[in-house]
Amino acid sequence: RDGARAEDLAQPGHIFPLAAQPGGVLTRAGHTEASSDLAGLAGLEPAGVLVEVLNSDGSMARRPQLE
Repeated sequence: RDGARAEDLAQPGHIFPLAAQPGGVLTRAGHTEASSDLAGLAGLEPAGVLVEVLNSDGSMARRPQLE
């Protein structure tokens, strides 16, 4: 969003390492596999970062809150 600053990010946050299934999205249609597949198709290391955008109350933002 316009005017976003580092202070707008919650820290330290959390990190959950995820491993994509062998075969990528052809074996499991998930975000983890999609991020890994896209990086691999771009010729990069097959790894990605997934994030969740939160509402001010800490709940996960859905499309209506993001539009």
